[in-house]
Amino acid sequence: MQLMLVYRFLRQISEWTLSDFYTEVYVKGTENVPLDGPVLLLASHPNETIDVAALSATIKEGAARAALEYVKTEKERTSKDVPCKTNLVLAPVGILYTDKAKYLSRIYIQYGSPIPIDSHVKAYLDKSDDSEELAARAFITHITSDIWKEMQRLTIDAPDWKTFHAAEIAREILWQTDDNVSLESWFDVTQT
Repeated sequence: MQLMLVYRFLRQISEWTLSDFYTEVYVKGTENVPLDGPVLLLASHPNETIDVAALSATIKEGAARAALEYVKTEKERTSKDVPCKTNLVLAPVGILYTDKAKYLSRIYIQYGSPIPIDSHVKAYLDKSDDSEELAARAFITHITSDIWKEMQRLTIDAPDWKTFHAAEIAREILWQTDDNVSLESWFDVTQT
């Protein structure tokens, strides 16, 4: 009962924060987050296009390590006769701002495709006892790579600042301000 009260309290604070800090909030892809079972939300909120490079440098292995620990825990809970099957869902979330430096700007939140880990779980569990460390390293490396690919799809990605500024200028010529681009279209317009 107390946990539900804490959840409702935090949820209300979150709703107030969104409505007080942003003039518009657009959310896409909520159907990608399951309503039941364990979910690990992997959120990113790069500042602008070039921050995708910073994202690639800073995506460490934390989420993959958390997934591995979950798999290890599930393995310990199951008997040796029953194969370990995890239903953990890695749900990537891209959070973008039309102008992060501007108070009352707009925010675009996109939930990406769930990242499957079952094949990686199977490979990890099929290891021999003497290769635990190698199997764990392979699991973490593959999951981190999968996360990076999906996060790159969910964030604005330009190869360099010149391309980013050229896209900004084109958007300004066509729409004068970002506020003239519907938030639903803003990501696609900015990404192209």
